[in-house]
Amino acid sequence: MKISLIYETASLGGLDMLWESVRFQTMLSEDFELIIVDDWHKQRQDALADYLQGSDLRCTHIPPKQTGVSYHNSASFNTGLALAMGELVIFLVDFVWLPEDFLEWHWRFYQEHPGYSLSAYVDRYKYPPIVDGKLTIFDEWFDRAYAEKWLVDGNLIYQERKGGTLNREIARGVYEMSGNRIYMLGDSVPLAVMKELNGWDERYDGGYSCNDLDIGLRANMLGWKFAVDLTAPTLKKLGDKSMAHLLPTIKTEFVRQPEDNYRMFQERIKAINEGREPIAVPDGRGAWA
Repeated sequence: MKISLIYETASLGGLDMLWESVRFQTMLSEDFELIIVDDWHKQRQDALADYLQGSDLRCTHIPPKQTGVSYHNSASFNTGLALAMGELVIFLVDFVWLPEDFLEWHWRFYQEHPGYSLSAYVDRYKYPPIVDGKLTIFDEWFDRAYAEKWLVDGNLIYQERKGGTLNREIARGVYEMSGNRIYMLGDSVPLAVMKELNGWDERYDGGYSCNDLDIGLRANMLGWKFAVDLTAPTLKKLGDKSMAHLLPTIKTEFVRQPEDNYRMFQERIKAINEGREPIAVPDGRGAWA
């Protein structure tokens, strides 16, 4: 197994986009798996199972290990990580569209640049007209034809380019990217590295607009590196934080503000650098322990 895609969501809809873009990947279907960690698992497991019947793609649909009222996407990613079998792992959130060569790029990059994995740029677009449903909430099923119609410059909100940061050039058009710019939205990382890190740090869950802030830096501390390739395909994503109220979602509460999570991040990195805490997530708040 080359790649495990771990997709976490607390929103209705979006599974049409995910599935339609994943099933047309140029990578052979036996070389990757899709793990969907879904807060709406109970409400749409039957609908998804009916839709996937007969498909040769490997898909696992499960609820997160942690539920309730607080924001918990680090715990959701850890739920998927515990089942992952791919050599590389890519993390995704709802309403994303993967260009058809997205997985091939990540795998080829990983093979051609030992010690590095690919960090993806992201283009964000407006939502199509929203109606009602479970697998989709748009006025049309979001397939390749709809993607070609909707994912155009006229619907573009902005392009995320990691603040324009480009570190050392390691190959023509390929630049090393510091772990503090790795948001794990379409970025890949070896499963072996994630196991050394014990996955995502769930103490960040509950923070507004944040998950584990230090995961990229902790990977750097182990010696793993990330890079961007300016010619690589960008991940397509609908919406931004300001539009979240438009979606039918599981309502979760935020118990901390962004500055609170950032303060936790600073304290965590300081403790690691001073040898008071391990690089791996301490037992009880990671993926495997």
